[in-house]
Amino acid sequence: QRYQYEETIASFFARINFRGVKARRMARLGCILLGLCSLVVATLTAPLAPGVLCDCAGFCAGACSLPMNATPPSTLDLYRLTPNNLTDLVNKDTGDVMGDVFFVLNEYDMPFRCANGSGSNARGCFLDVNNVIMRFEVEVDGQFGPYLHCNPPSNGRGGNIPGPFACAPGGSRGGGPPPPPRNTSAYCACPRTNRTVGEQRVSMQFGSFGGFIGPLSRKLDGLWFSTTRAGDCGSAAVGTGGCSWRTKAVVKAVNASCVQRSLYSNVESKNVSCFASCPGATPPPAPANRSTACAVDCFQQTALGLSASELVQPWVDAFGSNDPTKGGCPACTLNDAGAYTCPQTL
Repeated sequence: QRYQYEETIASFFARINFRGVKARRMARLGCILLGLCSLVVATLTAPLAPGVLCDCAGFCAGACSLPMNATPPSTLDLYRLTPNNLTDLVNKDTGDVMGDVFFVLNEYDMPFRCANGSGSNARGCFLDVNNVIMRFEVEVDGQFGPYLHCNPPSNGRGGNIPGPFACAPGGSRGGGPPPPPRNTSAYCACPRTNRTVGEQRVSMQFGSFGGFIGPLSRKLDGLWFSTTRAGDCGSAAVGTGGCSWRTKAVVKAVNASCVQRSLYSNVESKNVSCFASCPGATPPPAPANRSTACAVDCFQQTALGLSASELVQPWVDAFGSNDPTKGGCPACTLNDAGAYTCPQTL
């Protein structure tokens, strides 16, 4: 409890230009020597913007968290779209429900992109083969750091090839701005960056973009997370030896195509006439021809007209049941080779 009081008092000193470690030291003086904790907690109640107290000096010294303010230790409900034989979270990126729905909805145009000059090894094209979406319970210490982009090796042409995943700042999942400069709130060049659980609100990265990605990021306002090897607790308790996260449980793994089909058909069903006007259209409930620009335009316009809850409900249903008649996706099973085998779904 005293730690929470110190956080509040630290925010006060930060507002009067004491930052990072200095604010923390002043807060401890206030709590321990002056006994002002209760008074400050009662009076300093104005909300602070995410990460407002923190710069790289404070973060690297362990005095604060970036880019969001620290939270108590907790268990997060996280998801990952992944090849069926990559089933761990070491050096991997994940998202909460809103964060991963944002990611998957942005993949609707993948057949169009991959069929129109990008090539089979272009960024993201590899994501359409033998994938599952896994749901995890992940224990975290709440001391978040800058989000890192964890990917397999690059093929040197904007795509990826199989190999060990590594995490680094910059780039983005599915496209985005250039890498941030070192020693900014987007990336702090110190060992702590590689130990903390990275966190990023997608609207903070993509919210200023035009087209489809910006408005969708603001509508869903999800979170992405990165979990590194250096921060992995393994079987130890979170916090042991400075570790920051551990996989508590794999809740469910499902065929990615089942979830994608549910999300996409939900949008397509809301504007049947638009999709029917596109080349190669097939009568519903058959899926639209996603390799045409017309279908992509229909999808994006329709999706932006729906509420966040309307966009997300098929995802919730997919993981909430194994029964396809209830919108559920059947659970996949892990085989002896360490890969998931999934039931065929119509």
